[in-house]
Amino acid sequence: MFVENTVAEQADEPNSGVQTNLPLNNILTDSTHFETDWTSIEPIDVDETIEFPSINNSDNQSIEMLGWIPGNGSTVARTQILALVRDFGENFELPVSLYGQLENSDSWINLKDEVVSARFLDLMFTIQLTHHGKSIDAEHWWRFYNMGEQIAHALSRPFYPSHSLDSAQVVSLRLAEQVDNLNIQATLILQSKTNKQLSSRTLDYLAREYDLVQRGSEGVFDKMDKMPLSFAPVFTLKTNLPPRPDGTESDEEAGLALTCNLPCVRDPLEAFDQMVDLARKLESRFPLELVDEERLRVSPKEIQMIRLHLRSFSDDMQYCGITPGSETAMRLFYQPTVEETDPEASEPAGFAAVR
Repeated sequence: MFVENTVAEQADEPNSGVQTNLPLNNILTDSTHFETDWTSIEPIDVDETIEFPSINNSDNQSIEMLGWIPGNGSTVARTQILALVRDFGENFELPVSLYGQLENSDSWINLKDEVVSARFLDLMFTIQLTHHGKSIDAEHWWRFYNMGEQIAHALSRPFYPSHSLDSAQVVSLRLAEQVDNLNIQATLILQSKTNKQLSSRTLDYLAREYDLVQRGSEGVFDKMDKMPLSFAPVFTLKTNLPPRPDGTESDEEAGLALTCNLPCVRDPLEAFDQMVDLARKLESRFPLELVDEERLRVSPKEIQMIRLHLRSFSDDMQYCGITPGSETAMRLFYQPTVEETDPEASEPAGFAAVR
């Protein structure tokens, strides 16, 4: 009851005194805080031996820093939590999520899910340690820590981060290196021998014949997995050819390109074989030739060499603790296309999804 009253008062009075005596409060409320030398702040001792609860047995926790706010038997409503997020939540360049453990249950749900009447015991903030080339740094760590501390303080609860600043940076840099090494995209180019593009009618017919799903823009088709681990396509067929290695493009070139984001598919070798199979079928039916990025013909021997490399690719990912095609792989490697991105979205990564 005390927790509910504290949160309700905080929602009505966003400038109440709950912010006082908290780490970095003056820095974070200053509009010039981005100019702060975050590395000069005295580090905080973090007990990394604490056993954190698992959020629905998710593998994602291996790529995240966690911030745990245990309820110790008390509960709080979703609406009250979101009021605190509005007061203290920050936007980050790295993906941040907020989970709650449902009352009378071991289940956790993401607070962005619309369960308005739900009440929660423990809360868990997560921030992804690396995302599309950006890794956690001193500024991210301190802002994440300060946000969790303020929300926990308003709830009269403790706050436990899973990583110290040093360990978070070490883990994130190692993860970023693994992502960089595994971020491989396979592309097969079918160049037109006549420099003429296949008609839209022909492409629509091929899409139906080979079970391809047209994406929003014209000339883009996805081959979907019948037993998917994620929403990523097995491969994508496009009517525009990728540029040559020197970056040059030619309006006179025509043909098709098949691409596969290998870490994001359930079976990278099988996905590549499906691409090759379709490329060979199209090559036999139309004036198309399978070429490499230099527009030189690809031999069967080169295809076989790629297959040999891909035989160990899944094992390499598993060795790094990442299952191909899993949600974790999607979060690390998948980049939405223009069609999948909301051009009107103005809020950066952070708590936009749970507000």
